[in-house]
Amino acid sequence: MKSFCSINERKRKKIILLFTLLLCTITVMGQRAITGSVTSTEDGSPIPGVNVVIKGTTHGAITDANGNYNIETIGEATLVFTYVGMQAKEVPVGDQTIINVAMEPDYARLDEVVVIGYGSMKKSDLTGAVASLTDDDIESIPITSMEQAMNGKLAGVQVTQAPHSPGG
Repeated sequence: MKSFCSINERKRKKIILLFTLLLCTITVMGQRAITGSVTSTEDGSPIPGVNVVIKGTTHGAITDANGNYNIETIGEATLVFTYVGMQAKEVPVGDQTIINVAMEPDYARLDEVVVIGYGSMKKSDLTGAVASLTDDDIESIPITSMEQAMNGKLAGVQVTQAPHSPGG
């Protein structure tokens, strides 16, 4: 009787092991590595820092300094490419393993972003005052530095020159 139970236990263990290996194989076969690059439509230059996310998930990647990315997908997926000042782009993966994307500028949204000393925010999210200086303001006066351009033109900004010696 003992030998009969041990044979059934062995078969059960083998079946469980076989089922586990089969499940792992199916999972690995569904994964695909997608690579590619992201460039600008204006001049074809690579865009570093583009967010590449699988639509409907939080799984994503960011392009490197050369605009290249690498992301793992499972099954049918759609990649969403987003970057500040560019139009978002959605690309269905299908059977592709290399997806190169050219992004177009989004001039309508560009002036809604304000760069501040510790990051960037939407203009609508700011709680303080914002002063701006356009290129027309700078071109109309003779200046040698950016500090001179801001002096007297922006409310609340005082420009003082410190000596260039240590401790100055």
